[in-house]
Amino acid sequence: MQENKNTMKEFDRMTEDENKEGTQCLWATIAVVVLVATVATILGFTVFKAKDPTLQVNAISLEGFHLASSAFPASGGGGSPSFNLSLSMRIAITVRNPNKESFKYDSNSSATLFYDGDEVGQTLIPPGTLIAESTVFFSLILDVEAAADLSAVLGDNEDPPNYINTGLLPMKATTQLSGSATIFRVFKHYGVSSTDCNIAIFIANATIESFSCNQNAKD
Repeated sequence: MQENKNTMKEFDRMTEDENKEGTQCLWATIAVVVLVATVATILGFTVFKAKDPTLQVNAISLEGFHLASSAFPASGGGGSPSFNLSLSMRIAITVRNPNKESFKYDSNSSATLFYDGDEVGQTLIPPGTLIAESTVFFSLILDVEAAADLSAVLGDNEDPPNYINTGLLPMKATTQLSGSATIFRVFKHYGVSSTDCNIAIFIANATIESFSCNQNAKD
């Protein structure tokens, strides 16, 4: 009888020890998970913090250019001249992904050309992936067929035909790259990077006289 009691006590003691060990293992596991999650979060917002790609326009050139104007009114007469414009513009862009993870850009990525605030041409950038910390080059072609009022360009300066032969045609090109980067396959960062370029076309010899660009980034 006494032996049975001792056996039961020993069994209870062993069971209690096992429960303690199980509880300790559980808390240790929870502590490790919390620690890993904390470290991953800190790294995600510091070393691995997601950033938007950077876009740099390297060159803009005309592959083709044709400007056909309407008949101009006599000096001192009323009315505004108009034109039919066709051009093919090449924009060379460098895109850098500063992230330690890939950046996937989507179908909302494009290059758009504007004249006097109106969209006159657009080309879509097919979806793709920028691998981590990589630099790629894009060569985009914008084809334009447009009819517009030249009065904003000509103003009231000098005789219109002479101004067209020697003047500058102002245009604006916007390139946009949108997509996302996923850090540790958990934290997803959405971003849009874009560049706005003011372009001056020298009409007389159909060349790019000058261009200046500014990069914009928004999360």
